[in-house]
Amino acid sequence: MKKVNLIAMLTLVLSMSILAQTSQKKWGLSVGAAATNHSFQGLFPGSNGAFDEFFNTDNWSISLVNLKVSRFLTKGIVADLSAAAGTIDVKNIDGSENLFNTSFPQPVISLSDEIFVNAGVGIQLHPVAFFGKEESRIDPYARLGATYNYFDYKNLALIYNNRLDSNNDLESDWSRNNHAGGTLGAGVNFWFTESVGLGLESNYNLILTPQLTKGFNDSGHFWQHSASLVFRFGQADKDKDGILDKDDACPEVAGIVEFKGCPDTDSDGIQDSEDACPKEAGPKENKGCPWGDADADGIKDNEDKCPVEKGELANQGCPWGDKDNDGVKDNVDKCPSVTGDTNNDGCPVKKVSFIEEAEKATMALQNLEFDVAKSTIRPEGEAKLDAAATIIKSNKGKYLIAGHTDNSGTSADNYILSKNRAEAIVAALESRGVEKGRLLSIGFGASQPISDNASPEGKQSNRRVEVSSLTEVDYAQMIKFSVKPTAKKATKKPVEKKVKTPTKKK
Repeated sequence: MKKVNLIAMLTLVLSMSILAQTSQKKWGLSVGAAATNHSFQGLFPGSNGAFDEFFNTDNWSISLVNLKVSRFLTKGIVADLSAAAGTIDVKNIDGSENLFNTSFPQPVISLSDEIFVNAGVGIQLHPVAFFGKEESRIDPYARLGATYNYFDYKNLALIYNNRLDSNNDLESDWSRNNHAGGTLGAGVNFWFTESVGLGLESNYNLILTPQLTKGFNDSGHFWQHSASLVFRFGQADKDKDGILDKDDACPEVAGIVEFKGCPDTDSDGIQDSEDACPKEAGPKENKGCPWGDADADGIKDNEDKCPVEKGELANQGCPWGDKDNDGVKDNVDKCPSVTGDTNNDGCPVKKVSFIEEAEKATMALQNLEFDVAKSTIRPEGEAKLDAAATIIKSNKGKYLIAGHTDNSGTSADNYILSKNRAEAIVAALESRGVEKGRLLSIGFGASQPISDNASPEGKQSNRRVEVSSLTEVDYAQMIKFSVKPTAKKATKKPVEKKVKTPTKKK
């Protein structure tokens, strides 16, 4: 008969059930079936385990209607309010079988099914929602709660006391109708669709009435089992983006609130339907595509003034031109609009004679003294050389340093001495910072006197150094002819001797 009841109750459950909630389906109402089982010994020392009779359905009383309201609180946590009511077959209470033992007379008090009511609150913890998907196909959970229980076993207590015990100490507690308790249980939902599934749940009820567990082998505590077809209700959100379909402009595709539920895959602030490059972030002015670099010059096309022509960052991506066609790029040409000289930063070279500077340098080197008959400059001439170097370094002119002597000695000796002294002055000026390549030297010996060599004073004035300025043309000519080519030696052709042919005498 109990098996028939079980099938009947499961059939009822398939039509009414509890709701399991999610963030989109927060409320639920259910009607289901439950069974109780008192036929086991409790959890305290000296008793057997709570699971000893857990699967023995012959001892189940399957006659309860179960009602439950559930509410989603936060991810993985659901609160519920439940109530169960029906009748309990007292024969499933441990120890009651002794009342019907044939060695005892039959009870004078009839033992009909007793009314049972159970109500409580609970908290469900769903680990899959905590660590994975909120809507998993298999959704186990643990449950912790508190209950109120109403059951009246007074007749059973009276019979038990009269037949087995001379004391009536059981009557005071077992005849009570109201009992508080706590529950600890577990359940699992098997989801067939998004909203429909099968749920199984078992709760261990620990009754807190102090003396209730005496005499009936801890039968005050009991298991309560339920089976249900579970439903989830709430407003639809097909794409699971947290935006209800009624407010979602793209209900079939997960999106974001900013675009009313439509997606922005590359998170560039442009929804995919308006983004020419939905998988690559880019600016709105480029239709959602990233800026390229067509000329591969390292400057993005949106910042490149010449996007198809390789250029420089300093010129906004354009190549440097040469407006005046003088061979010097405009970025380094100090005179970009005037044709100039590559050696003068693109500016034309001014034709300056530097005659005045040459005269000042000549004056600075006046009376520069050398060792007798040598090209060694005496120490007292250092200041003169410093002054001459300062004058020459103040401009970019090119100069000729000419050495002159008096007529003492031979012409050849005087030429060599004047040449060596001019070279010594050039070396001294270059050591003071005058750029190499600006000075040339020459010796004239005694060939260009400016005074009469007959007196000591005249000879002194003829022993002099003169500085003259050179134009670029003069300088180039002197460089060209400063090294004279070596004359090739003429080779004499052998003279052929003419041989006289003897004449025959006539």
